[in-house]
Amino acid sequence: MARTIKNARRIVEFMIESEQDFFKLYLKYSRIFPNSEFWLELARDQNLHTEWLTAFMESPEVEKIETDIAPPAFIGSINSSLKEQIDSEEEISLPVALAKVMYLENTFLENRYADVFHGNAQSVRDIIEQLISDSKKHRVMIENEIIKYHEKT
Repeated sequence: MARTIKNARRIVEFMIESEQDFFKLYLKYSRIFPNSEFWLELARDQNLHTEWLTAFMESPEVEKIETDIAPPAFIGSINSSLKEQIDSEEEISLPVALAKVMYLENTFLENRYADVFHGNAQSVRDIIEQLISDSKKHRVMIENEIIKYHEKT
């Protein structure tokens, strides 16, 4: 059982890291591109997600997490991609930035964090469902931003 909880905690830690990195990337893009309010809205959501997951890690509910897998490779892959974008000094165009974040949001959705956890932790399932819902919202926002960009060009 200790191994299960340790793995589950590690997965949540990876998720917190992802949310923080999404936040940093969106803040970076808010300083680069003229549609800063769009990027800041995404950043605010990521900051909120970090708060939810951090509060969850500090709650007794974290002991109810059950999982029988090691942290999935896709979480580390998302984190690496995010860090690469955050640290990149290369100039990036708005359409490329939008395409990259769309890919990352889709990766989150397609890999279904919710499938990683099972057991009694209703609070973690609630958080995961909200994260998935917000990722879907972000995907729509990004799609709309792509459409706006193409209408202007």
